[in-house]
Amino acid sequence: MQSYIEGHIGENRALEFESATAFTGEHRANILTISLDGSGLEGADCYFLHFETAPGAGYAVTNAITDENGEPAYIDDDIIFCPLTRELTGTGRLWVQVSAVFIDGENARTVKSGTARLDFGSSLKGADETAISGNGGIMEEIAALSESVREILERDETPDYGYIAAAVAANLLREGPNTHLHFTADDDEADETVTNLIDSYTSGSGETHYVVTHGNGAANLYRINETCGEIAVNSFTGAEILALMKEEMNI
Repeated sequence: MQSYIEGHIGENRALEFESATAFTGEHRANILTISLDGSGLEGADCYFLHFETAPGAGYAVTNAITDENGEPAYIDDDIIFCPLTRELTGTGRLWVQVSAVFIDGENARTVKSGTARLDFGSSLKGADETAISGNGGIMEEIAALSESVREILERDETPDYGYIAAAVAANLLREGPNTHLHFTADDDEADETVTNLIDSYTSGSGETHYVVTHGNGAANLYRINETCGEIAVNSFTGAEILALMKEEMNI
């Protein structure tokens, strides 16, 4: 029997979900539904869902979502549907982002939602499973992050250590209800995301946005918040990320 995890895109394109009634490692037992009503993303030529199961663990992207006949993800009456596979539930935690592509002649414009995090309940696992539950406290979270870093270090390509540090920091700092996390692929996308967040920021909202980027520039982590009534944008890299974590987590 399948169940639905309902989501919607609210003010400032923030993506939000109800509490997930799902468990680590489940396969197609749950379907994400994301309502576009009132989001400002209605009427796009196609949509994509972007997923990340742990910081630095790599991205997954759905098929182009254009109509009710898509597979596995599809859209019907301005609601996106996507079944959750074991690859998406396997770590016990999942980040989700929606992108909408609007095409005007030869020009294409992509608009993205904020990033939302889903946490799945613990499951017992067999000897052939490698999933780590994501809701057992800070020690289990550290174990999951350690496993992700280990997998990256074992790959042939040179790891992006700055991105790993930024992603881990943003994950641990993203605890408040008004704190939002955004993953970007490169400097250009990071700049666009930061600009859009500044333009759409609501004064007095108390929101904080962390933008993590794989880019070649010096900044791997951006923080956007409000300080003394003014929007503040700060960038952090290297030891600055560690200092930020110590400051924010009172270490």
